[in-house]
Amino acid sequence: MIFDERVSLIGSYNLDPFSMLVSGEILVAVWSHAFAAQLGVRPREMIARGPPEVYEYTIERDADGQPVRSATGEPVIRFGPANRTDSSEWPRLGFRWVPLNAIPWLAGIPPLF
Repeated sequence: MIFDERVSLIGSYNLDPFSMLVSGEILVAVWSHAFAAQLGVRPREMIARGPPEVYEYTIERDADGQPVRSATGEPVIRFGPANRTDSSEWPRLGFRWVPLNAIPWLAGIPPLF
């Protein structure tokens, strides 16, 4: 993953509660514009080709590039999973949202998604 063109995360860690609490995962964080640019070449090529190869999920940003937040403080989604699939399709696509959404409640941690 690349964040803000300067922080790159590489590893087996999936930014989710299961990886955080159960799995033995590893992750390396690199703070470097040059490294992020090089790492992003192939993904940007895939994004440029667009659907159905890859979808880019984005959040709303203000004129200064800062995330726009809802009244509850969550980032406003510009384009995300709900924009490209109907929730009735999720079981067929293999999503198991009920168990995933229960993990924070069971573990006593704030939801990550």
